[in-house]
Amino acid sequence: MADYIKSIKVATSLWMKQSNDFPLFRGWSEGYAAFTYSYKEKSNIISYIKNQKEHHLKENTENEWRRFLKEHGLDTNSTPEAGL
Repeated sequence: MADYIKSIKVATSLWMKQSNDFPLFRGWSEGYAAFTYSYKEKSNIISYIKNQKEHHLKENTENEWRRFLKEHGLDTNSTPEAGL
């Protein structure tokens, strides 16, 4: 999984930096998290991605991270920077 995510981040970073469509993009964060959801959640996930900017005005990344961990039964004392 780590190699796959790395290749995605490298490729999209290069594309976004070469494209003039994302002038504020400076690069991806150092880490990542991967969560799985059932296919029936597909429309909810698409909606979340489309509205992510507005969503993060209401819930910051750290609080969201802790909520995701709790929803998946994981240690909520972990931080995005530290990983699991």
